[in-house]
Amino acid sequence: MLSLVACGTVAPPRPVTPIPVAVQEEETTETPWTICMSQAESMADMAAEVERLGEQCGVVAGQRALTPVRKGEQTSESAVDRYTFRLDRAGTCFRVYAIGGEGVEDMAVEVLDESGKL
Repeated sequence: MLSLVACGTVAPPRPVTPIPVAVQEEETTETPWTICMSQAESMADMAAEVERLGEQCGVVAGQRALTPVRKGEQTSESAVDRYTFRLDRAGTCFRVYAIGGEGVEDMAVEVLDESGKL
């Protein structure tokens, strides 16, 4: 199973309470992003977890959801799944959040423009 959501900065983000980041006296290489990702909740409902990541981790970068969460199932023999979404303007910064379920050993997400270029 795969769940994903795309988040971007095409408009001001809606108010969301970010995950509090603990202040540490010692120097750390953790960023707000790695801290947010490390606080993953139950994977029993992956769609809800992807939505949570989009809301709480996206707000760290001033982003909001551009697409609804999408779920799908795929095997190594399945055809490639394509999820399309439009950006309102060129140069928009966005992030894709994806979670693979039990048994997923490798997951790749490619973002292509309308002509199929990376």
